[in-house]
Amino acid sequence: MKRFILTIVFFLLCIGAAFSQKGDENIRCRDVFSPEDSVVFTVRGNKKEQIELFYEARALPVRKHETQFFDDSVRVNYGILPPGFYRIDLKENGTSEIITKHFRVMPHDFKKGKNTLNIIAISDVHLMAHELGQRGSRAFEEYLKKDRKLLAESEDIAKALIDTLKQSRPDIVLVSGDLTKDGAAKSHERFAELFDELRALGTQIYVVPGNHDINNPYARRYAGDGYTEVETFSPDDFLKHYADYGYQKAWSRDTVSLSYAVSPNEKLCIIALDACKYRDNTLLSRGDKADRYHSDGYLKPETLKWLKNVSAKARAKGQLIIAMMHHGVIEHFPYQARIMKPYLVDNYAEVIQCLTDCGIKLIVTGHFHAVDVAKIRFNGKELYDMEVGALVTYPCAYRTISLNLSNGDLAYTTDLIRYTGERYYTSKGEDFQTYARKRIAGGLPSLLSSMIFSKREQLAGYLNSESDVLEMYSREDLRSFMLLFEKELGPLLADLILLHYEGNEQLHDSELLKNAIDKHVVRFLKSAAPDSFREDEETTLKMLESMGAYRRLSSILELFLKDLRHTEDTRVDDCNGRIKI
Repeated sequence: MKRFILTIVFFLLCIGAAFSQKGDENIRCRDVFSPEDSVVFTVRGNKKEQIELFYEARALPVRKHETQFFDDSVRVNYGILPPGFYRIDLKENGTSEIITKHFRVMPHDFKKGKNTLNIIAISDVHLMAHELGQRGSRAFEEYLKKDRKLLAESEDIAKALIDTLKQSRPDIVLVSGDLTKDGAAKSHERFAELFDELRALGTQIYVVPGNHDINNPYARRYAGDGYTEVETFSPDDFLKHYADYGYQKAWSRDTVSLSYAVSPNEKLCIIALDACKYRDNTLLSRGDKADRYHSDGYLKPETLKWLKNVSAKARAKGQLIIAMMHHGVIEHFPYQARIMKPYLVDNYAEVIQCLTDCGIKLIVTGHFHAVDVAKIRFNGKELYDMEVGALVTYPCAYRTISLNLSNGDLAYTTDLIRYTGERYYTSKGEDFQTYARKRIAGGLPSLLSSMIFSKREQLAGYLNSESDVLEMYSREDLRSFMLLFEKELGPLLADLILLHYEGNEQLHDSELLKNAIDKHVVRFLKSAAPDSFREDEETTLKMLESMGAYRRLSSILELFLKDLRHTEDTRVDDCNGRIKI
């Protein structure tokens, strides 16, 4: 009997081994490529098989490949790809079977010497202490459905990051705002408890507040069918609580904000800029007439004057400068300043001029939760706005920066949270990145719904600027027009936002995405047209294609996708690259 069982086990192991090697038999590909290598692999089989390459956990394939056909195989060449993790999917036409192979492109080698600093940049931690959200309660679960953030998992995500950084022991960690979920005192306390573990190992951590962190009327505990208000931090609370996170060692402090300048060593100055409007917030719990909260930002004239002063002093000492702030200063996609203004400081043009006048070339930001780097030339000088990404929003990214203090060479890579041990996704048998992507894809429609309706007049006016769109369509009111816009274009917009969150939109198959954009736009415009206009499809399409609205709506979405506002001269790799500061 024992021999029989061993035989069965051996047989099953052989079958398992055969299945596990199936990908290797059909796809011959190295497991690791250097950043200078062309990614080339061979697929055995006939020419009817579909080959797609995916970056990380992303849902859309990367750019098209070159192929060479042989008698029994296909040679596939994707050229040089950015560092990261990739997946090859091989699918034979007419079947549902998919064979998968994984490989990695390593980051550029940047050897650390005695004059090189290892810096980690994180943003939008939005840490919510576990006790503030009762998992399974109606109130909390309903709230989570309307939010793009992994709030219930936020503490576990922060723990996973700290565990990783305790192994690598970076010299510096920069946190560019939104440390907590709505500034709850309990969440601020938990943040410090976790990050103190890293500080105890010698890492210097510097923070700056985000719009959620101070004087927030929405600091709450969710349980049962409702919520209760909890204590939120004041500016003085923030200053005292994070004394060891930059403020105590600062050699200069702004008098009208929580901005400060600190020098981790004699060769580097970090300028933390506070543009948040928390002093304008009002709270019923503090005796104000209403709860009022500001998410936008503004750098006051006094702060800009202070910035010029401290940067001049740092330059006089021969120090390199890295600035950080929660709000962005450069548009990260076309029309951001028009349609999503609160994500840039109100006076962003003035701030750009001030930063470039000060000789500052890099500012680390957050707020929009995307992995993106924008570059601008102003008066012959370059400025980079490195939006870090958010720990609590897919793809849950953070940056690793290597800075050579001798010559100012800076290399950055993008790392992702890949595992947290959080039971809500492991119980489903999913990896963390897939789980995180599904969560944000589910929450984006409601976010877009409110965003689209709030911009309804602006958007309708934009479409109407070349043709009488609203007169041509049988619209009863503007609301029905925008609801139709949301229904027909919402899924496409959600996909484009996900692409922007992931970074490097240009990696993806642009023709595939352009076709998707055109398809959705035509469907939207056809749905908005009168019944008589919709009857003859061929006539309808010809008329739609001649309409200014079609051209403008398609072009704005394609601009967003391709980020065409960048010339070749100013295009930047969002995920991995080099800057000289």
